[in-house]
Amino acid sequence: MSGMPIREAMKSDIITVTRRETMDKVARLMTQWNVTFVVVLDGNKPAGVITEKDVLGQLVARDRKPSEVRVEEIMSSPVISISADETVSDALDKMMEYDIRRLLVVDGGDLVGLISRTDISDAKEKAFTGYESGAEEGKEQEYPYGPAVCEICGQHTTHLRLVNGRYVCDDCANIAELDFL
Repeated sequence: MSGMPIREAMKSDIITVTRRETMDKVARLMTQWNVTFVVVLDGNKPAGVITEKDVLGQLVARDRKPSEVRVEEIMSSPVISISADETVSDALDKMMEYDIRRLLVVDGGDLVGLISRTDISDAKEKAFTGYESGAEEGKEQEYPYGPAVCEICGQHTTHLRLVNGRYVCDDCANIAELDFL
């Protein structure tokens, strides 16, 4: 997975708004599309993001009227993005560096997608499941796609095991086995 291109794991269906929109429209879009994250565009270039946390903290907690608040007043900016030419491992490293769950994916500065930790986990599972199905039975294997992250402790490792639907390191395998209780 370490060399997997971001384009193979990212999502390209993203809810976007302009910076001049009002927050009532953003709230309606978030509800309609059941999302917690909206990208603010300036042309085709990402200018900021609005999260559910922004809506709660900047509107609800401050008792502001959404129809009177413009997106640009509360959006988080500048955005943290990654080039579509980079790898999934690069994306995960950047997410960990900035302690974020999503990255905007750009090509020439234009927004082309979004990759989240969940997308990376799904790609990892798909790649690992394909690898497991072709392996010799009974033989222990290391994760073949370079460093990956244990879904419990966050440790980078090349040896993960699938336990109760989660990829975990050897140290966390016992914890994952208890998840069914």
